[in-house]
Amino acid sequence: MKDNTLPGSPARKGERLHILYRNGQALTGLPLRERKKYLSIMKQASILPIFFIEGSGKTFFESVTSMGYEGIMAKRIDSPYLLGKRSDSWLKMKPQKSAICNVIGYTKGEGHRYLLGALLIAQHRENRLIDRGRVGSGISTKVLGDLLSLLHPLTEKNGVTWVDPSLRIEVSYFEETEGGHFRFPVFKRIVG
Repeated sequence: MKDNTLPGSPARKGERLHILYRNGQALTGLPLRERKKYLSIMKQASILPIFFIEGSGKTFFESVTSMGYEGIMAKRIDSPYLLGKRSDSWLKMKPQKSAICNVIGYTKGEGHRYLLGALLIAQHRENRLIDRGRVGSGISTKVLGDLLSLLHPLTEKNGVTWVDPSLRIEVSYFEETEGGHFRFPVFKRIVG
């Protein structure tokens, strides 16, 4: 997706449309609510309608994602447009999925996590283990100790300590890659 500066090129499907300037005057410092007013009065037929919902964000999110859309952008109504910057005022909201995985190995980390950096995870499918990638996010210092006491190393090879795959954990993630790995996995809990 890319941002268009108006007036300029028309929006095409999948592009975000923002009104940043009007009659040579920058509108980026105005709150979102004011910028939306300017956008709604544009009369160009080539501009796709932009809508937004105030309040009921959770219901809107659930409705959008249940229709198969990727998610929503939650924006503070009083937020300015910050060119080229990220802000806590605009958050991309995507649904998270959850899966139970077997831990098949782990890598060493750095700093206080030098004993365990990331867990290698897999899922049972049709009597075999399917590689789902690695997860390191979400592992607290307390859980780190618990994991190390529950993992049973078998061998070490190429920087990976391979373990008995009997330990199961829950992982949240956004989606699967084409290769079947979890995108942005986060450790949630030890299942057993």
